[in-house]
Amino acid sequence: MKNKGYFLGNKTAKKNKLYLLVIIAVLVFIPAILAFINYSIESNKSTPLTDKAVKVSLYDGDALLFEETEDPERALPESLVYIFDSVIKNLTEASETPRNLYGEKMLLAVVAKSDTEASYKCFFSENSGSSYCVDGANKIYLISDDDALAFMSSSYSETLYDSSVPPKLYTTSNDVVLPLNAEWKYKNIAGEVCSSAMIDTTDDIETVYDMAGILGLEFENEPDECSVKVYKSGIITLDISHTALSTVKVDPGTTLRFVVSAVWNEDADAQFYGKVNYDFKVLLRDRSEFILDKTELELGDFVTVACTNILDINKINFHTEPDIEFSPVFFEDGDIVRAAIPFSQELKAGEYKLTFSYGATQEVITLNVSESSDTPPAVTVDEKNHSIFNASVNSLSTNALQRIMSELDASYSGYIFCRGAFGDYASDEASILYSYGTEFSTKNISYILDGTMYTYAQSGGVPVKALNAGAVLYSGSCDYLGKFVVIEHGLGIRTVYGHLGSINVSVGDIVKEGESIGRTGTLNSLTSEGVFVQCYVYNTLVDYTNIAGKALDFYYTPEAE
Repeated sequence: MKNKGYFLGNKTAKKNKLYLLVIIAVLVFIPAILAFINYSIESNKSTPLTDKAVKVSLYDGDALLFEETEDPERALPESLVYIFDSVIKNLTEASETPRNLYGEKMLLAVVAKSDTEASYKCFFSENSGSSYCVDGANKIYLISDDDALAFMSSSYSETLYDSSVPPKLYTTSNDVVLPLNAEWKYKNIAGEVCSSAMIDTTDDIETVYDMAGILGLEFENEPDECSVKVYKSGIITLDISHTALSTVKVDPGTTLRFVVSAVWNEDADAQFYGKVNYDFKVLLRDRSEFILDKTELELGDFVTVACTNILDINKINFHTEPDIEFSPVFFEDGDIVRAAIPFSQELKAGEYKLTFSYGATQEVITLNVSESSDTPPAVTVDEKNHSIFNASVNSLSTNALQRIMSELDASYSGYIFCRGAFGDYASDEASILYSYGTEFSTKNISYILDGTMYTYAQSGGVPVKALNAGAVLYSGSCDYLGKFVVIEHGLGIRTVYGHLGSINVSVGDIVKEGESIGRTGTLNSLTSEGVFVQCYVYNTLVDYTNIAGKALDFYYTPEAE
């Protein structure tokens, strides 16, 4: 029989030949295989910062939006590195920011090279000559129109377009409902249709939103189509339009599930279009109420407001007509929310309309404000007595006091200490020497007193009592008041005790109404000892005598009526 050879003469030989070939092939190609694996791994990593590589990180606030590392010379024109490399190369220094700005939207670009890193606060605009940036040294640079257009036309600029996210959906308590999911498209500055990638969505249908007084949903921009399916205890009870929800009668305390589908149609002129779905729960509660403790007062006085059925005090809106240029601070007091609203002597007498709103509730209350019924006397001070009032008429001294008052810690202002009546020195061994608003005049200057001077018949240091319970905010001295103490009674209501002979309380002390805080000092060389009292609602001066001897209605509960 003819020999066919070792590798070909039988099956075993063929197998051995095959194995040997495989081994040889593996040995030959191992370096190539390892090189390919290494390339695959490295290609998924960020390019290291070599001499030519640049890393650009783009932030919206603290949120990192995009980050790319690349050699600008090899980068594609639509890449983040290419765009910002061009932006920085073409910056032109400017002395001031452009007047025509693109709103307040700012993006922070951090550009890092192998040995340097620079940050730029960027303000892009679709208006010519209006894009600019500010570097870390606060130098202003104009961004060229071509570079601004390149960025605004890229996918990196999505957060600059209001139309890149669906119109907001609000409940009757002004809560913004997050979409469950969305298919959304918008047009950029170049007219290109882009698919939005930055829509906040939630898959938590257990989210419960508050609705105040009535059911209702309102879109920031009305959809072309919208349906609302309402479920109660897992059973669908309604399938209606969102605009008809306000007609649905539901008992307060009821929890419902809303499944909402909204569509904005596509057309040639549409800047955005798409479909958004929502799935969430709502809790209906009673309407909010706003009650003032009085509807008539004098200039130099203040009112307090009690608000019911408020879940988020930050969502209370307030304004007046005419404008009193004061924004009340609302505080929770059990189930009631309260605030104090001053009407200073700087305002004009007349009718004021106070508008309070919370969600679907809006209430307008008319307040009649009159001039003070007791006209303070005008006092002429001769040269001999001029020294008595020289501190009072010194504007630098009064400004220094205002700075002290404005810088005081407000950590106690949310507490309501003054549950009882405020004290009245005039009925407690003291008499009013000069009232709030008294005008002093000399041949050189004139001054209107911004507090009340009380005097005592006794001498030798009469104990000065806290006019109501509160926390000591300040204990010190200044040119205007000499030694003085500031007490916070709650809701920003503060009393100031000046011209004290001595002080026996410290900052942080909690005092009761009638508790001694110090002793009287000398008001002037011609009268006995006394104390000078001021009253503030935050930084607004009011006349203390309006509340002297009275209990403020802080504990007033509308439900009790």
